Amino acid sequence: MGQKVSFDEINKIINITVAPDANGDINIDVKEDLYSDGKEDWVANENLRRFQFPITAVGGNPLPGGAALGTTFFLASDWKIRPYDANHRLTIDGNLYATDGSDPFLNTIGNYTVRIMQKVSSLVDGVQDTSIAGAVWDSKLEDYTGEGTTGKKLGNDLTIQDYLGLQ
Repeated sequence: MGQKVSFDEINKIINITVAPDANGDINIDVKEDLYSDGKEDWVANENLRRFQFPITAVGGNPLPGGAALGTTFFLASDWKIRPYDANHRLTIDGNLYATDGSDPFLNTIGNYTVRIMQKVSSLVDGVQDTSIAGAVWDSKLEDYTGEGTTGKKLGNDLTIQDYLGLQ
C-alpha cells in the first residue's frame, strides 16, 4: 500500500499523506510513490479497481549501451494532486504532466503555503555500463588503423597537426 499518498476515487484526488520532515520538506518520487505504490493500491482495493488507474507512463525502454529511455508520467486531466495540509516545500522527482497540460496540483484545504518544485530528468536515463566508453577512451590510436578509419588516415597520410589544420 502507498506510504506517501492515498487515492480518493470519488473526487479524483491523490492526497499526499506524509507530513513534512524537520526541514519542512516532502519528497515524492513519481515512479515509486505515485505510479508503483498507486498500482499496488489499485490491486489491493476493490473500490479503486472500479476505476481506471489515473497515471500512464511512456519510456523506460532499454537503449544500446546499457542506457534506458527516460520515463514520463501523465496524470489523467480529471485527477489532481493535493499537497499535505501544512506549510512546506513539496519536491516532485520525475517527469509528471497532466494529459491536457493543466496544472496537476490543487491548493491545500487550509490556508497554507506550499512551494512545489519539480525535478525532471532527461530523455535518456544514465548509462549503466561505462566499460565501453572507458575502453574507447583508454585505447591507443594504433589500435584503429584498419582500412577506412581515421586512425589509418592519420597513421599513414597525415600528422594530427595536419589533420586538424594546425600547420
